[in-house]
Amino acid sequence: MAVQPQPNFLVIGRSAQALADQLSLLPNIPALDQGAEILRELRAIRGELDSIRSDLNTLSQTVRTSFARVELKLEVAEKNNVQRLINGSLSHPDMMLSPLYNPATGEFVNGFPLLIEQVAVLTDEELVALLGELGQDTEGRAGELRKRFLIAIGIVLEIG
Repeated sequence: MAVQPQPNFLVIGRSAQALADQLSLLPNIPALDQGAEILRELRAIRGELDSIRSDLNTLSQTVRTSFARVELKLEVAEKNNVQRLINGSLSHPDMMLSPLYNPATGEFVNGFPLLIEQVAVLTDEELVALLGELGQDTEGRAGELRKRFLIAIGIVLEIG
């Protein structure tokens, strides 16, 4: 029977010592030595990402709000154009006006005259308030204000 190779315990001992020596050097590897620092940096990055996410959510809400305002203004402009067309077709001072909408609120303009003839007796203060609600220029004398208001509501010809 042939002799099988046998382990060399001296070599095993030296190898185990070499392995132990090498394992003791593992903390010198930067990724392992600075693991806590890397973890802190990753947490800081996560915090910055959370901040960016929050900023994006705020921006998204601002865009939605702005878009809603633009939609309202377009809707009011369309309604007011129809009202102006109706008002422009009136032919007698005692005919009913179609009221316009406030571009900022979407509601009917406060104090809007019911009849064309009522425009002639509006005070300067009332004209300024009406023009302001319509987003029109409010500077000028009474005659200018009245003419500007009539044009703003769609009446471009003298009626009566």
